[in-house]
Amino acid sequence: MEGGDNFYFFAPNSSMWLDVLGLATCKEKAICKKIRKRLQKIANEQNAKLSKRPFRGLTPRQVTNVKKSHFAYFMHYGTQLDTQVKNVVRNDKILKELGLKVTPGGGKKIPDFTGPNSACKWFDLTTKKAWAKHMKDYQNIFGAGKLIKYTRPPRNF
Repeated sequence: MEGGDNFYFFAPNSSMWLDVLGLATCKEKAICKKIRKRLQKIANEQNAKLSKRPFRGLTPRQVTNVKKSHFAYFMHYGTQLDTQVKNVVRNDKILKELGLKVTPGGGKKIPDFTGPNSACKWFDLTTKKAWAKHMKDYQNIFGAGKLIKYTRPPRNF
């Protein structure tokens, strides 16, 4: 058999090359919806657990800061919840299979989680009130994101 161009050769997987109906985005959106729903469930569960702990789970140092400045409570509670949620997500097999990744954070201005596709590039755990600021911080760099919201319990100390 001789080599050369074969213009009658059928592509090995033509559906991967062209998506005239746009069905790939439907699949991406479905994955995104599953991730968001699962993340929100985990956030709600961890928020409920943390709000029942003494001093809302804050460390002694954080409690001292909160007693000096009431606004420190907002930041420290968010940090504790963020840590709890990320710990659960890191061990969640379903979210791993869906392609969700936990970002390292460490005081950097980056979203809490990155998604597997263009329909859900990133997710961030925050209050509804703080969402606009997070969008402003991240949107130009990462594109549109998804809110995983929580309601901070009132300070009980």
